[in-house]
Amino acid sequence: MMSRRLGERQGPGRRGALKGWLRVGSAVAGLTVVSASGCCLNASPEGADAGQVSTAGSSAGTTSSIGAGSSGTTGVAATGGTTAAGRTSGGASGGTTAGTTMTSGGTTAGGTGNCAQIGQACAQGASCCDRTAHCADSLGVQVCCVPDGVSPSSGWPGNCCSQNGLDANGRCRPASVTGSSGSTTGGTTTGTIGTSGGSTSSGGITSGTAGTSGSSSGDGGVIVTTLAGSGSPGWVDSTAFSAEFNQPYGVAVDGLGNVYVADLGNSVIREVDSIGNVTTLAGNGTRGYADGTGGPNGTAEFNNDYSVTLDGAGNLYVADGQNCAIRKVDSGGNVTTVAGNPAHCGYADGTGGPSGTAWLNLPSDVALDGLGNLYVADYNNCAIREIDTNGNVTTIAGNASRCGWADGTGGPNGTAKLNGPYGVAVDGSRNIYVSEVLNSVIRKIDSSGNVTTLAGQPGNPGYVDGVGGPTGMAQFRAPTGIKEDSAGNLYIADVIRLIDTNAGVVSTLAGNGRVGRSNGTGGPSGTAEFWFDHGVALDSSANVYVGDVNNNLIRLISR
Repeated sequence: MMSRRLGERQGPGRRGALKGWLRVGSAVAGLTVVSASGCCLNASPEGADAGQVSTAGSSAGTTSSIGAGSSGTTGVAATGGTTAAGRTSGGASGGTTAGTTMTSGGTTAGGTGNCAQIGQACAQGASCCDRTAHCADSLGVQVCCVPDGVSPSSGWPGNCCSQNGLDANGRCRPASVTGSSGSTTGGTTTGTIGTSGGSTSSGGITSGTAGTSGSSSGDGGVIVTTLAGSGSPGWVDSTAFSAEFNQPYGVAVDGLGNVYVADLGNSVIREVDSIGNVTTLAGNGTRGYADGTGGPNGTAEFNNDYSVTLDGAGNLYVADGQNCAIRKVDSGGNVTTVAGNPAHCGYADGTGGPSGTAWLNLPSDVALDGLGNLYVADYNNCAIREIDTNGNVTTIAGNASRCGWADGTGGPNGTAKLNGPYGVAVDGSRNIYVSEVLNSVIRKIDSSGNVTTLAGQPGNPGYVDGVGGPTGMAQFRAPTGIKEDSAGNLYIADVIRLIDTNAGVVSTLAGNGRVGRSNGTGGPSGTAEFWFDHGVALDSSANVYVGDVNNNLIRLISR
């Protein structure tokens, strides 16, 4: 197989693999990002943080170049609120909850013997005196912290200090002693924040005990929790929080609440059932290409399985990137190839199947319409492909020889240009929506094949909520996963953004732009954090499931 990196040209229309791709929100140093006219994005090998893209939060030494010669540091200023003493107060656009986390104060004693107290600096792998704690990274410093959802006996925050940071002695800073009322724009008031040492009031946390969220009709009404994963990279089937994932990129959910995961680092497809048990459906952990039986002891193999979707019969479809193929895992666990194969990574329409004439080149996402047609984000070919129910592969929009940005007509000979089409979704009217990482936009392909820019500013990455369209104020950095709901809203992994396609407005559903793994409230001023949120899926209640790649977790955004 080829050893490719995102952005490298290897002949006409060939760009590098998504292996080791942009870590959205990673804190890195020394990277140059060029996003002028479909040129280059250099990324380090998979699993490394050095040289990857920081797209949320401040990153000292990270450089972003937009166009020729211009540069500046990345990082996004939080909008709609002021930060004070470890919490966010004030108005937040889109109905964001203002109240975050409050804990009782106190001081942390120094380490006892060879262990470290909660909030105290520690060496990686060192033991923590509190048995609920572990040594983990907090804002670039190793400290003893407590996993989300666990109440430490000492009363210090359980979120690895990501909200309040460290003091001069290397300990977590406690939250402010008193809370204040929060207000939102575009939603209802979420209630006052609880005060330290008192009873828990709506929207806050008192002495480490979570309060209930206040009512909200805006984005701030959501809560982010961990659905499955211990946070440690690995391949362990077990109960929800004992199971281990390794870079879970793609997610899908069925009508029974079972979640399916493209676990890229393990080269397997996993299932999280409705009661939290995690099992391996297909892939034996060997990175390669083989159709065959599923399960951890089966013969089937994947190579960079980026995303997964499913049909009404329980069949799964996998974008198997490095194999340049779309794979099918049937309800019995058997794996077959729907289109493409690793011997022919390139661009050609034609028949599907492993022996067919159609070629794909690094497919990164796959979506399914109500008629059973598959739509593929063919990343390296700068195209959206369709696989019909007879297995024939055609080009809906874009062309491998014309990577760039232009709205216009679709088809292989149309005027529209795409660049880095990464995610794809389709609605009930067969409108197709595409997230483009290299153009930093969301595109729409209507049922007649016309391509328009729905939101984002082409070639101008950033993090701004607001009105969409190519002339609007809304900006995306590197949008990846994308899904639609029955009301016509789109959910995009770029933090987790929401596009109301009827009003044309972009808002933040969850994620505050800071790298972390904290559970909590949604919205740009909320406490919830991600570390390379990638795949998104929706259930019938509009709960959102997220593949949190670098945290090795499956996250749930509940309404």
